[in-house]
Amino acid sequence: ELEYLWDLHPLVDWLADRGQISFPRHCAPVLQLSEGLDPGEVVMVFQGTIPNQKGVPVVQEWVAVRFAGTGLNVVAVEPFEAVAQRLQLGQRLKRLRGRQEQQLELSYVKDQRPQQIKEKRRLAEQKAIDGRFDDHERFVNTVMTIDPAPYLKLVAVLHREA
Repeated sequence: ELEYLWDLHPLVDWLADRGQISFPRHCAPVLQLSEGLDPGEVVMVFQGTIPNQKGVPVVQEWVAVRFAGTGLNVVAVEPFEAVAQRLQLGQRLKRLRGRQEQQLELSYVKDQRPQQIKEKRRLAEQKAIDGRFDDHERFVNTVMTIDPAPYLKLVAVLHREA
């Protein structure tokens, strides 16, 4: 029921920093993929950091810029989450919420109690799930004030040979 790590958690920030210092300045890893990208397609992953008025990063967005052809023509700019999902590179908060809701439904399939009692309990548990995730969204949307000028950093390049 508890979410121990989130995008701006100090440990996640520390792990991201540790991964980034593995490469020299102005360098990023290149991952050669054999599937998921069109031949010759390149995806550059950028991390955008938006600081608050004190200069402390409060929002970090990952964006993928897709290029095609030898001239690196921009095909699309999309959230990295969409590319990660298409290439099956990781999991996100929506999946966690979906798994919790799925588990909730499964827990009531074999329940022998009267429908009225089951439904009341199921609604209370659904409300608790909604509350956890809504609280997180509300925190992100209302507590963080941002500076409109993001700092962009190239994080990785994904490429498939033509």
